[in-house]
Amino acid sequence: MLLDRSKAPEFKVPEDFELLPPSEYKLSNGAKFFFIPTPGLDAVKIDVTCKGHRATLPLDHTLVPSFTLQMLQEGTTQKSAGEIAEFFDFYASEVHPILTFAHEGLGLLSTKKHLHNVLEEFLSLFTTATFPEEMLEKRKSQRRLTLQLERERTSSRASKIFSKCLFGANHPYGIEAEEIHVDQIQRELLVSYYETMLWQDLEIFITGNFTPDELDGLILDFEKLPNRPIAEPTLLPAVNTLLAVTEPRANSVQSSIRIGSWSIPKNHPDFIGLTVFNTILGGYFGSRLIKNIREDKGHTYGIYSSLAEIGDANYWVIAADVKKAFYPEVIQEI
Repeated sequence: MLLDRSKAPEFKVPEDFELLPPSEYKLSNGAKFFFIPTPGLDAVKIDVTCKGHRATLPLDHTLVPSFTLQMLQEGTTQKSAGEIAEFFDFYASEVHPILTFAHEGLGLLSTKKHLHNVLEEFLSLFTTATFPEEMLEKRKSQRRLTLQLERERTSSRASKIFSKCLFGANHPYGIEAEEIHVDQIQRELLVSYYETMLWQDLEIFITGNFTPDELDGLILDFEKLPNRPIAEPTLLPAVNTLLAVTEPRANSVQSSIRIGSWSIPKNHPDFIGLTVFNTILGGYFGSRLIKNIREDKGHTYGIYSSLAEIGDANYWVIAADVKKAFYPEVIQEI
């Protein structure tokens, strides 16, 4: 049947839908393995995550996890950084670090056709990274430049100041990365973190179009990964919240606003209701905040509200970049 593209598709609200749970396995190395089938789709997505330790490190080592994960593709005992990049490019695959306060790991996007060739190289990053000094110095130089550029962008500054105000400047969740933290990064720190703190309590998530026999083969491959026992939890310092902070920018043409507070976790009985409320208020492009601040008044290109979490902390935030002259009015409208 030919499709009549002159007519918009009929709008229909589905009566119901079902989200099938993933298949779960326990590997011989103790890791948890989750599989979600995608029949008819031969793209493959793999995420290998472990417990994050950024919040447990000394404050001046706050960048150690991110540098460690970024350096995994900068050289292994088998290949140089250039050879690794060329290898994944040749097979139309992408490896990316996963980094939050709660989780760390590596992700892979590939195709079923090339997964057999790519997987061995991907798994080697978990055990054979070499952290070459020349590549580390290049990464440090890039990070210093990134920090300088972020300080010039009002949106980046507003987000960092919001976190600092919510948790406190001396809290792991509120600390602001600076050039002095980049200077603290040394190869020995990264190697130690890689060999002792990464890969604790592994969880592996795979989506793809695999037969049972192919899935058994993948399980055997991932049982080769290291899976270290969980270290003793570290008690985090108390939060030290500030109610409001303003950072003037005389030459800036826009003002970036962040307004928020503490929220509830996902296992709270009111979380689903709060999610619906947040969607109506500012969670999509037709929300009340968009209609008011963008469509009616024209003070911004976008304004959104969202529920977020850092580690075990949950918060709610409204974010907008607005014309500088109208930021007091926008705050009042919010």
